[in-house]
Amino acid sequence: MKFTNLFCLVVVLNLLLLGFEACTYDKIVIPENCSDDFTLSTSEQVDANCGNDNGSFEVIPDIQVDGIEFSLNGADFQTLGRFMDLSAGTYGVVARSADGCTASLNVEIRNGDGMNVAVGVQDAGCGEANGVITVNVENEQPPVTFRLDGQQAQASNVFRNLDIGTYQVTTQDANGCEVVSEVEIRSGVKFTEVETIIAQSCALSNCHGGSVGPDLRSADNIVDRAGRIAARTASKTMPPASSGLRLSEEEIAVIGCWVEDGAER
Repeated sequence: MKFTNLFCLVVVLNLLLLGFEACTYDKIVIPENCSDDFTLSTSEQVDANCGNDNGSFEVIPDIQVDGIEFSLNGADFQTLGRFMDLSAGTYGVVARSADGCTASLNVEIRNGDGMNVAVGVQDAGCGEANGVITVNVENEQPPVTFRLDGQQAQASNVFRNLDIGTYQVTTQDANGCEVVSEVEIRSGVKFTEVETIIAQSCALSNCHGGSVGPDLRSADNIVDRAGRIAARTASKTMPPASSGLRLSEEEIAVIGCWVEDGAER
């Protein structure tokens, strides 16, 4: 009788343990938080002359950052934040610290004596191609032509049906004055959409809802672990099959689009 009772107790404990660990085995690994929370600003910015590559600017962080490096328009990282010999246009700068923290900034170098442009962007939508780029010009000498990613020039200043991504728009007037702009089109997914999905399917009791770390009821935790959440939901291991919950393909795509947009809150 004692053996039977002991056996039953072991079975019950094992069942309880399995039930509790239905989500804990799939919990997200908590990464180290960035120790450098910094932003960027420009200093000593010099505009270019029309048709010349004589513009420049320097990017500086708002705090002292160890091992900081800078990349211009996706090029290799360098230790100096000063960029020279630039023509008129819009440039994207990404800075990263020694522990992997990043900050970004878009910088516009204008033509000091000729045509300048202002670019408007419409989001593409998640999984769609509804993006629009509109180029507005000033101080131009007509006619003006517009090229997208080196394609054939067109007279229209509008590019439609664009997917998520970074595009290069070249605007040129009759004087040969040229402006090259780096333009990013995003999906436009808002953090609130992602937060709702996670609240309904992941931040539940015994599953990142307080008893299992990280606590995904916290908006900060969601943002800090955005990449890991996207990877787990894409591989369909979050939420785990044992939870009885499942994200739709559309919900998985929404999370992925939000992360691709920069995982902003």
